[in-house]
Amino acid sequence: MRRGVKRTSEGTTVVVSPSPVLPEESVDAQGQPAASESILITAPRIPRSVAQSMKDLGAIYSCQDGLTVLLSSFGDPAQQVYEKFISQFSDEVETDPHLTAFAEGDLPDHVAVPPPAVQALVVDEARSILFHYSALRAAQFRRGLPPLPPALGRPPARARYHHASMSGGQVFSRIQDPVDPLQYPNISRLAAGTYVCTVDAVWKGSIVGTQIFRR
Repeated sequence: MRRGVKRTSEGTTVVVSPSPVLPEESVDAQGQPAASESILITAPRIPRSVAQSMKDLGAIYSCQDGLTVLLSSFGDPAQQVYEKFISQFSDEVETDPHLTAFAEGDLPDHVAVPPPAVQALVVDEARSILFHYSALRAAQFRRGLPPLPPALGRPPARARYHHASMSGGQVFSRIQDPVDPLQYPNISRLAAGTYVCTVDAVWKGSIVGTQIFRR
């Protein structure tokens, strides 16, 4: 299974279930389970061809109890397959993927990571970005992302996006570089190449994780 987050059929992130409402435990900034809640998963399944292409191009892949998990880094070839997949959805179709940001617990030694005391603040800023942009519609994304409101003190752990095509690269780019160092000081102070967080997108029967590094 994926590093840093336990995912089982009982579900710390999502449960594979015939019911359209899936029990899920919230995930804290370190990827650990928090309070239990339920979410409605309306995003479709990831096609096997997409999952296989991502795996062939280097994505970390696992499958257990019917739940497929894919992990890649933003901008790498495997992640670009995912970007192409989500871009195919019409702006008129609300596919509603859920996104959550957290910090993986055991990254390789060569990866630069923030100090533990800073990492939680970095994740809160990333979650704030996910939350602020989740309210936008497709037409607003096409005009370019507006300036960010200030980071929230306790942002929601999860953000639900109206359109799958808007839940990837543009938002991930802003997490890489929030642009406003006064409103997002903790991400802004990270050196280029430092790990910021991982963003999970929850689909039916699948989780697609994207590691994001400071630009």
